[in-house]
Amino acid sequence: MIEEPTPEEIAEAQRACWNDGDLSFLLDDNQLEMQHSFRNSKSKYYVIECARRLGKSYYLCIEAVEFAIKHPRARILYAAPTNKDAQEIIAPLLEQICESAPFRVKFDKNQSKFIFPNGAQIRLFGCDNKTKANRGRGSGANLVLIDEAGFIPTLDYVLHSIVAPQTLTTRGRVILASTPSDEPDHPFTALAEQAESKGYYVRKTLQDNPRLTQAEIDQYIADDAAILGFSIEEFKQSDVYKREFLALRAIDTNLVVCPEWHGGFTNFNRPEFFDAYVALDLGGVDPHGVLFGFWDYATQELFIEDELLLRDGQNTEELVEAIKKKETFLWGTDKWDGTLRAAEEKRGLPEWLKPTLAKVSQPYLRVCDMGGPKVELRVDGVTFIPTAKVDKWQAINSVRVMFREKKIHIHPRCKNLDRHLRGTMWLNEKTTSYRRKNGEHGDLLDCLVYMARNIRKTKDARPLNYGVDGDNIWIRPPEKQADLMPSWVGKL
Repeated sequence: MIEEPTPEEIAEAQRACWNDGDLSFLLDDNQLEMQHSFRNSKSKYYVIECARRLGKSYYLCIEAVEFAIKHPRARILYAAPTNKDAQEIIAPLLEQICESAPFRVKFDKNQSKFIFPNGAQIRLFGCDNKTKANRGRGSGANLVLIDEAGFIPTLDYVLHSIVAPQTLTTRGRVILASTPSDEPDHPFTALAEQAESKGYYVRKTLQDNPRLTQAEIDQYIADDAAILGFSIEEFKQSDVYKREFLALRAIDTNLVVCPEWHGGFTNFNRPEFFDAYVALDLGGVDPHGVLFGFWDYATQELFIEDELLLRDGQNTEELVEAIKKKETFLWGTDKWDGTLRAAEEKRGLPEWLKPTLAKVSQPYLRVCDMGGPKVELRVDGVTFIPTAKVDKWQAINSVRVMFREKKIHIHPRCKNLDRHLRGTMWLNEKTTSYRRKNGEHGDLLDCLVYMARNIRKTKDARPLNYGVDGDNIWIRPPEKQADLMPSWVGKL
């Protein structure tokens, strides 16, 4: 008969485990499987995609503490979505774990780091924005843990500007753990897909949590369904359930601004006659966004040919030069007199019958997002007319209808527009403003809305004498026709 160990023997065994850096006795079977999977993988990056309430943060903290014990003077980074998360969730969790250590682990709150007797340290930082994420910078990192990576708005910046340089020479490894992101173009989604295809990945559902009974799981599901006003059956069909409970990549389509766009680029040729349009969303905190397209009167379709997304705080003159260069590339424009035909039409019809305007004097209209309806942006002859901004939801819905009817075509050059169409989401169910992420704010989607709502859909781009034999029929303003008639006409 095997005797049960005494409390003293258990305590002694745990002290030995602490000194050896083996805290597996603190993990449940599910967390042990995560640990085993990570340590048996050979990749630099490892992805854990899991349901909530699974204990992933606790596992990451254990991984950090074990590494610190085993590697003197090691530097471990622990990134959370926000600084508040780091201070109010992760720091208390680490303190709780380290309370049972047979040695003292010091927490320096000012520098937000845990310091071990062997000189190893765990540095916590939030990723609310680039400025706060920069607190994770340093000379090197031996292990990086990124918690709730699918909800970090600056994840690309964290990985490429903070993590990559610090693990280059240390050969440090990186764990990204998160519930699947609810944003279709979030970088974590692409990382998880790649990791799954390569085998450095594990997925865990709520059912994998051994600390919950089936009755507790069922009650948890019922409570969430009630909060959202669903029956349990309806809730289990929802994107929320699939994402939060089954760890499936399910996007909340109710919050995607333009769900009709699925990335179907089109290569196209311009018709003989068309009206070109330029739409501008002026930046400040956000980038300058510009779209270039044309309207085909014959087919009643909008074609987006090219884009600009200027992120470096370009001033107005630099912005205008970039627009000129793009217009020249697309349409051969070599002069910029206001907004050309549309601007002239607002002030009165252009000089009678200028058929060349239909072909070479593009664009027909430039439109932008400006402060008021009476303001124009004019620099070096390039003029933008401000667009109306009322009824934004209806204007966006009109664009969605055009997509459903296949009346908008986008050239493969427009990769940022594609990203903005797929990834721009409403801030909440009120559908009045977009979520801001990665320093962008649906800028090119807004450009498309501005362009679409200002199209002169009933205007024929062909010149007035199109198809008419000019040798036989003269078309002139009525008041000038008498001067052009032969003298003998008046004698009839």
